[in-house]
Amino acid sequence: MKHLPRIAWVLVILVAIVSCIKFIYEPDIWWQIATGNWIIENGNVPTVDVFSHTYAGEPWINVKWGAEVLMALVDRTFGVELLPILQIACLLGILFFIRKLYNQFANTLNIGFNKEMMFGLIIASLLMLFVVNFRLNSRPEMFSHLFSMAVLFLIINHKRTKSNLIFLLIPLQIVWTNMHEAYGMGIVLISIFFISFWIEFLFLKKQDGIGISFKPTKFSIAGIVAILAVAINPHGFKMIAHPFNILGQLSENKFTQELISVGAKGYWKYQSILMVIITLIIIYSIFTTKKVKFILKPIKSFGLGYCVVLAAFLYLSFTSFRNIPFFLYVATPVLGSILASFELKREKKTPLYLISIVTSLLFYVSITTNYFYEKLLPIEQYGLKINAEKTPIGASNFIKENKLEGKEFVDYLSSSYLIYDVPNFKSYLDLRDLDVFPSIFFENVFFIYQAPMAIQRDGKTPWQFADEIDSFNYVMLLNSSVFQNLNLYLTHQSKNFVLVYADMLNSIYVRDTPKNKKLITKYGFDKEKIIFNQTTEAPTNILGDIISNIFWPPYSANSNLKKNLNQNYSAYKNYLRFP
Repeated sequence: MKHLPRIAWVLVILVAIVSCIKFIYEPDIWWQIATGNWIIENGNVPTVDVFSHTYAGEPWINVKWGAEVLMALVDRTFGVELLPILQIACLLGILFFIRKLYNQFANTLNIGFNKEMMFGLIIASLLMLFVVNFRLNSRPEMFSHLFSMAVLFLIINHKRTKSNLIFLLIPLQIVWTNMHEAYGMGIVLISIFFISFWIEFLFLKKQDGIGISFKPTKFSIAGIVAILAVAINPHGFKMIAHPFNILGQLSENKFTQELISVGAKGYWKYQSILMVIITLIIIYSIFTTKKVKFILKPIKSFGLGYCVVLAAFLYLSFTSFRNIPFFLYVATPVLGSILASFELKREKKTPLYLISIVTSLLFYVSITTNYFYEKLLPIEQYGLKINAEKTPIGASNFIKENKLEGKEFVDYLSSSYLIYDVPNFKSYLDLRDLDVFPSIFFENVFFIYQAPMAIQRDGKTPWQFADEIDSFNYVMLLNSSVFQNLNLYLTHQSKNFVLVYADMLNSIYVRDTPKNKKLITKYGFDKEKIIFNQTTEAPTNILGDIISNIFWPPYSANSNLKKNLNQNYSAYKNYLRFP
């Protein structure tokens, strides 16, 4: 029994690690690494667009530049496949702060609790890891997840100890402001606790241990300086107001599925349902266990500030599906402290830890064997590797090998990889979204995707307008439903473009010009045949394979791509509506 809690917690840590070991597929990652490389090579942070030919030179407030430099350094040192090591470091840091907060809350809630009682923490953490797996994808938001928990720990620790560590809020906020756009959460967290601490000191300190007995001057000074320190970044004081601009973008951005809110189709998945269940458990437990006035029960248990933060982060999760992890991380130490009562009520605690150990082992195996992903997150896959089925490696190689240059029209998803992989590539539209491109431009481009032949003013079509302005030398599109209409038009109706490359992921068309004649002669199709390519595998990263095997020896780096070229070709012809 003595070592079972530690064994169980180690297994939780191992589950956290393998939860981050997954194929790279997020298209955002590519332009972010490219930006980091640009910063390293040029020695400064770009303040205007340097990656597109449509908005080149226009203002670009890139808040994520610090994270992008770290991502680029990992790519340069180990290869992009090892990018999850940053996610692992952030998630382990989050677990560290969750444990610290759990000890504080469980000690407050449960008389007789000691730090060796970890059952509640373990179960709550496993549930959290189950839910947040969908966002453990090595994107810069991982730093905001970590920093939000670090801020909460510093504040809650200061409330208990009055420690000078509270002044770490200042450098933490400076770093956060230069790592991810959610740095505004730091400002919000400090503001919430600034108000709540003064309320607790002035109005609640005499009531049954509720509130704080010391004047929160030290915290107030640290918090105000930390908020002002947001101005220490390449864009200066405008960054203090920038979080409000980001909130405005959320209402404008209708082009990213992960930003859907509670009322939108697709929001209610197992992650959001479990989030609501956890919320109800917390509410029920708080309001049925304390013999104090109804309204003061949650304040006595967790403090006014933390209760407001829970409510604020729950609201944040309802406004955007991708924000669910923020609430889960904050709620985990609270849920764990509530579940700690199960351990206190039992003399024999060994069965509880055996249950948690078995649960961790099953969870671990389900991730490393991909069973968890096959059933719940089919887009994910265990292993440190690039997902070739989601990355336009073959199309990018074709562009480089055939030296396709000039202005292009590449869909906004594929362009991210080309920014990373093709020297001197300039995008038409890319995943920097509204940070660079106005929403009206996004809307117009999406109209081209969906209705390229719709007659507009002067009898011209959306595609004709765009092509007359930029005179594209080549077009590259994903073979998905979003871009099918434009693919069909370019294949069957366009007199100016010829299909020269196709695989299961992308199609490439070049303008029929004397300069491209040789390329068209070699690769262009006729009605009887289309040159179709097998999906291109990513190069093997030996270190990535070794690490993947360490955590799951049966892991194999062999490709899972479908090898039936004829079957893929048939599906592609159906997509392009060839007989």
